[in-house]
This record gives sequence, C-alpha cells and structure tokens, in this order.
Amino acid sequence: MPRTNKATLTLDAEIGAAIRSVRTIKGMSQTALGDVLGVTFQQLQKFESGINRLSASQLIVLCKALQISPMDIIGSQFDQPSDLSGLAGQIDDLKRRLSDIARIATKG
Repeated sequence: MPRTNKATLTLDAEIGAAIRSVRTIKGMSQTALGDVLGVTFQQLQKFESGINRLSASQLIVLCKALQISPMDIIGSQFDQPSDLSGLAGQIDDLKRRLSDIARIATKG
C-alpha cells in the first residue's frame, strides 16, 4: 500500500537526512553502514532519502554503529535538542589535524 500521509513522508525524509548527516560526519560510507544493518548501500540510500523507512530495531543498530543515541536522530521531532556535542568535538579535532597537516605540507 503506498504511503500518502504527507506528515509521515516528511518525517521519513527528515530522519533520513539526519542519518545521512551523522554518517557523513562520522566518515562512514553507505556501504559500511549498510553492512552493519545487513542491507545494501542502495537500501541505505533509500533510508537516507526517506523513500523507505527503518524499523525501530534497525534505527537502534544504526545508532550503535554511529555511536550516537536514537534521540540524536529523532529528538528534533520531539523538540529535544540532540546531544551531538561529542561530534562537534570530533569535528574540531579533525579541523585542527587538517590545519596541522596543511601547515606541515606548505613548509616541506
């Protein structure tokens, strides 16, 4: 049966976008995350685009693989901010490392 409820379609797309964002920040490929879930990268693309829905158990496995809480993905739907401060710290650390690499490369 086709899904026609606009509210759920919008939620599926927002959840998928959040997954894509965190996966990208974590540096994990669609293939690698798909392998953890036992699905192809094409199926993961469908999750991330909101075409297909994840089950609750798939969301939990996905979040464990990304080392985040499910609320980091769905919290905004409940007006709860996600706790991605750990990710922000990782991003800052990566930026510092890249800056160091660039500085060394220009000296050499």
